[in-house]
Amino acid sequence: MTRMHTRFQTRFHKLLSMGLVASTLALLPRTAQSQFSLGVGPSFPVGNIATYASTGFNVLGGFAFHIPYSPLSVRLDGAFDQFAYNHIPGDARVFSGTANAVYSFRGSVVRPYAIGGFGLYHAPHIETINGNIETSSSYATGLNAGIGVRAGNVSGLGLFAEFRFHYVFTPHDRAEFLPLTLGITF
Repeated sequence: MTRMHTRFQTRFHKLLSMGLVASTLALLPRTAQSQFSLGVGPSFPVGNIATYASTGFNVLGGFAFHIPYSPLSVRLDGAFDQFAYNHIPGDARVFSGTANAVYSFRGSVVRPYAIGGFGLYHAPHIETINGNIETSSSYATGLNAGIGVRAGNVSGLGLFAEFRFHYVFTPHDRAEFLPLTLGITF
C-alpha cells in the first residue's frame, strides 16, 4: 500500500506542477505573437525546369514568431511545388523547408511585407546525357526572397498573398521557380 500511495503522490505532484506552470503562462501578458499560415496557388518554373516543365501548383504551411516591438518576424515554412513535364513522363516535384526573416511595413488593415531566407530543398535536376533526357532529384540548399501583403486579422484570422523566387543549388544546374501563394493566417 505504501508503493501505491507513493505513486499516487508522485503523479499528483506532477499534475499539480504542470497545472501551475500552465496557469502561470496563461496569466503572463502576451508580448510576442505567433501565427500559422496555410496557402495554395500557381507555381511558375523558370530556368532549367521551365525548359522541360509547365506551370504547376504549390501548397504552403508556415509558422511565424513575431519579435515584440519590432517590424521583424521569423517564419518557418514547409512547402510542396509540382510541375508537369512537357515531353518527359512524370512530374517535377520540390519539397522544401525554409527559415525566413519577414519585414512588415506599416499599415492598418493592409500590411505589405518583404520575406527572404534559406532552406533545404528536395528538388529535381534535368540533364541531357548522350542525347537522352535524364531526370532525378536530390537534396540541396537554396535561397528565397519575395514580397507579400497581409489583410484583416479579425478574430485572429487574416488573408495573405505573396510572390517569391526560389533558387536551389541542385547538382549540375540549378532549380528556380516562382510560387504565387494565396492563403489564410490564424
